[in-house]
Amino acid sequence: MGLVVLGGFAYLTVLSLQPRKLPKITLTTFENPAAISNSILRELRSEMQGSPILVWGLETGDPALRETFERFLENNQDPTTKYEIVLVDTALEGLEPELAKIQGERLNANEETARLIQGLQAAQAQNRRVLVVMPVVYAAAYLSHSVANKIKAAGLPVMSVLTTNFPRRREQEIETRLPCNTNVNDKDGSGKLGCEIVQTARVNYRKKMESGKLVGLMNQISTDDFLFLLAREP
Repeated sequence: MGLVVLGGFAYLTVLSLQPRKLPKITLTTFENPAAISNSILRELRSEMQGSPILVWGLETGDPALRETFERFLENNQDPTTKYEIVLVDTALEGLEPELAKIQGERLNANEETARLIQGLQAAQAQNRRVLVVMPVVYAAAYLSHSVANKIKAAGLPVMSVLTTNFPRRREQEIETRLPCNTNVNDKDGSGKLGCEIVQTARVNYRKKMESGKLVGLMNQISTDDFLFLLAREP
């Protein structure tokens, strides 16, 4: 079948430019990735009903995040929210081999963005709902250099769910996969997202949860972006 779809002043400045966050899931514990996916589905049901294109940003290297996405695909069976076309970014498959078992089409979203947009436009014309999973740095619609932003700029309705990890103690910030980097070397613009993660983490450091449990939260950080953060409580 052919392709159907294809710390200092700088830190404070970036934070001051962030849109007002809207909590969707407050800090809570989860028994497993299935429970996480069900919470996301429940909280974003109305938004998904109105969004024929969903971009799922996946941070690699965390089995719980990958399994959350897999359970999301399995559990999202409501005809009003289900995405009939699934596209997996080939950039993810090399880092997350388990994604190879997902039925769907393949494309390198960052290198073949024009082809992706053309496919999404064709799907839109056919009233078909599309989910695209790609690396989280490409999936944030509010980042000017991201693939999702280019999809939005093409006039397509896009909603992004960004899933990544966050620190639960200040000393863990140095291990953050998306650092708060606002200097000129931040070529993909992900530093802005990194600052969002650090800011959200710091607000929640005083909230102690059960050690060893999966803990997470989700905020709406822009009109089109929903940021889900996950950690294992120290």
